[in-house]
Amino acid sequence: MVINIHSVLIIWGQMAREKGCKGYPTMESFCRESKYQGTSSIRLSDDTFFAIDKLFIALYDHDITQFQILRNKYIKVQDDVESYKSLNLNRRTYFTYLAYAKAFVTGGIIGRDIQVWV
Repeated sequence: MVINIHSVLIIWGQMAREKGCKGYPTMESFCRESKYQGTSSIRLSDDTFFAIDKLFIALYDHDITQFQILRNKYIKVQDDVESYKSLNLNRRTYFTYLAYAKAFVTGGIIGRDIQVWV
């Protein structure tokens, strides 16, 4: 089984991100609705989404820095430079932790036999 973890995390981040107006909650009724722009035809089932979400909770318990890196990259959609500067990490350490975090999630997906069809 070949898993493209980057694609899985992008899709998970899209599902985890909040929808709607990005302003103040009281201003939501005044915001225009944007047209739907489909970025990917691949979707995760709810069970798969929650299983991956549990992996992120386990990653948070294991190493909070790795969790913050994945959160910044896939939920907050920060580029790598912004992310490692906001976490006060140097570039090399950031990419090492990113690789470890992706390996953790990949191992969790394989170990828990989560069905991912990407």
